[in-house]
Amino acid sequence: MTNLQKYWKHLKIVCRHKYYVFYACCKAGIPFRGLVHDLSKFSPTEFAASAKHFQGTKSHIQHAKDTDGYSLAWQHHKRKNRHHWEYWTNFEKGKIVTIPIPPVVMAEMLCDWVGAGMAYAGGEWDVRVIKKWFAENKGYMYIHPDTFKYLENVINAADCAEDIYEYADPKTIAQVMSATTTMWTASSAVPYMVSKNMLATGYYQNKCAKCDVSFVDISPVGRLCTKCATEKVLESGRFNDPEEDADGN
Repeated sequence: MTNLQKYWKHLKIVCRHKYYVFYACCKAGIPFRGLVHDLSKFSPTEFAASAKHFQGTKSHIQHAKDTDGYSLAWQHHKRKNRHHWEYWTNFEKGKIVTIPIPPVVMAEMLCDWVGAGMAYAGGEWDVRVIKKWFAENKGYMYIHPDTFKYLENVINAADCAEDIYEYADPKTIAQVMSATTTMWTASSAVPYMVSKNMLATGYYQNKCAKCDVSFVDISPVGRLCTKCATEKVLESGRFNDPEEDADGN
């Protein structure tokens, strides 16, 4: 494959990925995030390095790591794009600490995962692709427990892409997380940080108190799964706009 062919094929894959992510973001109610998603991939630092290692059947990032020991494109990308969980990690006093990811960024992250699968799988994609990918990779992720819990619940509960789009809505994310955890609110200004040890030991295998579905939680008992918690919050009207409540609507 010539260098020109590598550049052209890499450009097509990036554009295809952006198309699917934009579609997912529109379905999730965050079209602007879809529009600006991954624009850094067109920067000279990322595009040239990625095209150089383009393989067609293997990740250019992995190929760069295998041949050079690191990927310059990836080092740049994860520091410029908030929808990657690596952006929300710090190294403090010999430990990796994690920061809660804001709802709108979590939404874009889910859309990115769906869009990446669709870009590479094309018409063969279904929800089993993201379930399989998440199951294989979640053990290597350093994500704040509240964020991880929501992402895992959504992916495990999803029967199709539409389910993921529904629960990728930032308002829904904020509602559910505010209702099911004491460690996070949508308006938190100061990030809550947790060590990897807390992440590893702070989970319990749980069952939803309403529908009995199994899921992972930070509390051993008395919790609802993402779907039931969302329904409960929306039915209660707890997060309605104060002005609407005052008008009796």
